[in-house]
Amino acid sequence: MPTIFISPHQKISYIFFILVALMILGLIWGLFVASYGVTITLTPEPEEIDLDMALKAQSAVSSSDSIQATILENIQESEEKGQPKSTVSAEDFAEGEVIITNNTASSVNFIATTRFLSPDGLVFRLEKQTSIPAKGKMKAMVRADKMGAAYEIGPSTFTVPNLKSADLIKKISVVSEKPMTGGLKTAGIIMASDINGLKQDLSDKLFKKGLTEIENQVSQSNFKIVTKSVVLEESCDAKPNEEKTEFTVSEKIKIGAAAFDEKKVLEIALNALKAKIPQGKEFLSYEPASLSYRLLNYDINKQTADIQIQMRGSMVINSENQILEKSHLRGLNSTEIKNYFSSLKDGDILIKKVQVKFWPPFLKKAPTSLDKINIKITK
Repeated sequence: MPTIFISPHQKISYIFFILVALMILGLIWGLFVASYGVTITLTPEPEEIDLDMALKAQSAVSSSDSIQATILENIQESEEKGQPKSTVSAEDFAEGEVIITNNTASSVNFIATTRFLSPDGLVFRLEKQTSIPAKGKMKAMVRADKMGAAYEIGPSTFTVPNLKSADLIKKISVVSEKPMTGGLKTAGIIMASDINGLKQDLSDKLFKKGLTEIENQVSQSNFKIVTKSVVLEESCDAKPNEEKTEFTVSEKIKIGAAAFDEKKVLEIALNALKAKIPQGKEFLSYEPASLSYRLLNYDINKQTADIQIQMRGSMVINSENQILEKSHLRGLNSTEIKNYFSSLKDGDILIKKVQVKFWPPFLKKAPTSLDKINIKITK
């Protein structure tokens, strides 16, 4: 068997190439070991958190839990008239005025209840005895013979059935220049809703006027004004179910107000809201529209007030939350990881979206080493 001779230079070259190849393989293996694993990206579901606190307001701030404010008071008083919305109708005798003209040479007397006949055949009767002088005229009141709206006729010319003489019929005339009225009388029935509605309208007007006067007293245009109003006096000259065409209500109110810098209140409220967030969760945002105030009480002389503040915000889990314990994820595939996080609840669902990414791609299960399980939280 022939002997293969390898020169020392070739041996060195072979050894060098082998060492380089081992180095490259070692580097690749090291990179693989360093980079392999799973990255889990969680999008948490925001949870509501509510704030309901009382804050002291005073002309001079004495602590970090109080705000500087101007305390004001305004008194308004007025009355307003209203008409009932409900009515009742009842038939009655229409009546009106007629002018009787006597063109004869002697006076003419008509007794009470003398009949006057309209062109439509409706009978009206003279209410009182009336004497009309010769060549003269007199005004007299007549009343319908029967009740009803049919007798509410317009200006008319009447005949007198009792006149028998053709000369009298020709020379005595009876006319009305205005309509007959009262055949159907309508009366208002005052309901409790009429009274309460007018009281509310008057109260709103008084409050609006008082608030305008308070606003004019506040020099800072950007200040928030919180009010509280009370009714000092209230009256109405009518009662429910009473028949009246008009009624009057009167009211006297007192408006208390506290004017303050809303930015400072928001700062205090946000700090109080964040202080309510438990461990393992963090503040996300607050709803500006949810911020509301109510003036609980005030002392105009001491220039102090108590203000109720309500606000709603949201929080989400953070990386320190115990539900993110990685040991529960060892050996789980992508579907199992997603199911695990989707099932987590703390009253409500905590995780809205789960994304799982293995590296290298052929890796199908989470490594047993916790260092190779990376959890990210996106908001």
